[in-house]
Amino acid sequence: MHEESEVPGTPSTIPDDNSATNSVEKDIAAQVANAFDRKQMKQQNFEIGSVKFRLSLKEGINFFVSENFVELDAKSLAHFFLNHKDSLDKTQIGEALGKEPEYKFVKTEEDSEKGGEGFFVRVLHHYVEAFEFGGLQLDEAIRLYLGGFRLPGEAQKIDRFMEKFAECYTRQ
Repeated sequence: MHEESEVPGTPSTIPDDNSATNSVEKDIAAQVANAFDRKQMKQQNFEIGSVKFRLSLKEGINFFVSENFVELDAKSLAHFFLNHKDSLDKTQIGEALGKEPEYKFVKTEEDSEKGGEGFFVRVLHHYVEAFEFGGLQLDEAIRLYLGGFRLPGEAQKIDRFMEKFAECYTRQ
């Protein structure tokens, strides 16, 4: 009987590096798919939160906090409102920023930065302080400031909004 000898360079003698390469490629593809799924889920959760926020200020904020979009502190919430002003209901943002100083978001909390009495006043202060009004004319600065929310109808609330704006505008 005649035995066939292996010829160098034929597929039977080349080391099988393709299986390792294929494994790495599959791992990368799975990671990309998982990242895409996570991003899509996060976008869906944001849309759900946006609807909840439109219907109920408290439920919306609690949802965003529970889904780790924002922390329950005044500065974080102010920046969240500012960064998402085009996606969130502007009337609700205005209602939140205009809450009375006595209002507690978290009834058991004493710290105004963490939801206690005066929480939304602190949110308003951080919101206004996040703007850079330097070099802007008064009308440009007011337009920039008021572009992220709708003013509530109550005179006392409007006074709080404009008083804090004036303080920050004249300081810069």
